[in-house]
Amino acid sequence: MNLPWLTILILVPLFGGIVVAGLGAEQKRLARGLALMFSLVGLIGALCLWNILMPLPAACSLSRNMTGLSRSASNTFWGWTALVC
Repeated sequence: MNLPWLTILILVPLFGGIVVAGLGAEQKRLARGLALMFSLVGLIGALCLWNILMPLPAACSLSRNMTGLSRSASNTFWGWTALVC
């Protein structure tokens, strides 16, 4: 089953913004909770899409770069090696 992931990722926060904007000023706690929920749904959808488009091989993992906070290598950022297989 092919879901339109990109469309969902665009529409969920847009719908959430409309819902939160429609709440009154006296419902601040509800607005914050709904905003957080819609943000997390968008994040989970983005992670699902990332997993579909770029699955990691079973033998790959993240590892620490022991040379310090070097950004000179193309596969490091703030001392973490992006992918080690």
